Amino acid sequence: MVMEFLYIQYHLLLIAILLFVHTGAVRRNFPQQSNNLTEIVVKDWLRYAKDRDGGRQKPQEDRQDDSDD
Repeated sequence: MVMEFLYIQYHLLLIAILLFVHTGAVRRNFPQQSNNLTEIVVKDWLRYAKDRDGGRQKPQEDRQDDSDD
């Protein structure tokens, strides 16, 4: 239970950092855009980003293996 909580907290922190970094990059390149539009674009980009090297797939497989035991 604690590990699941820490796992979720870690991912929320990672998402917040990515959102902050990418929002800054978008704001530097498109300073005239509103904050709301910038946030929507960055969230869509992150949502539809390709899963490279099984980064998301591996933890899901590990959780399935743990539940089988």
